[in-house]
Amino acid sequence: MSIGIYGALNVVLHPHPDGAYRELFERAGASQQAQKYFGDRFARLSPISETRNGAFSGRLTTWTEIDPKSNSIQTETLVESPLSDTDFTLPRNIGFNAKVFSFAFREEDHTLFVELLNDERQSISINSAKKAFFNILSNSLLNENEEFDIHQKKKSNAVEQVLNIKHLRKIEILLDLPNPDALPEDKKRLIDKINEIHAKRYKAELTIKAGTDTLVLR
Repeated sequence: MSIGIYGALNVVLHPHPDGAYRELFERAGASQQAQKYFGDRFARLSPISETRNGAFSGRLTTWTEIDPKSNSIQTETLVESPLSDTDFTLPRNIGFNAKVFSFAFREEDHTLFVELLNDERQSISINSAKKAFFNILSNSLLNENEEFDIHQKKKSNAVEQVLNIKHLRKIEILLDLPNPDALPEDKKRLIDKINEIHAKRYKAELTIKAGTDTLVLR
């Protein structure tokens, strides 16, 4: 993997016996079925590398597919016409505006590191990468009863940054349940309370009361 800008995602698969994550990425990398993840953008994973020092790597490839039933536009005159009326013949199995990004997956804590800016100065947002990986990997699950999700890794000082805002008028709290074996005991107790009500995700919204300057979070 080259030196660049990377984002981190947490992949949640439950249950996940030894080797489950690698097997999931292997199935995804072996599949030739592209997955749409945003607009006309599609994505696939390459076959993954061998595991070294608890991690394996691969490539995320994205591209645009042209709908042969869509219209074309003359950019000078802005005259619209069916694509079939032009001299353009759409080749089979060809994607356009392709971008390739490296990734590495660390099995110990289920962390997926994704290149967000590649050597060709092409970029992908962390949210788009998250959608692409979610659609690809979720379509490679063997059991529909498996719990699967992908979360964006948060900054370690995110809470401190929020608490330092002088005039906080509204805050939304969204908690996605992580892998149960990736938590210390104090956090497991909090997750256990959510599990008791058979919830997968906890969401709360706090809005400032009229006549006050800021929310007071403790």
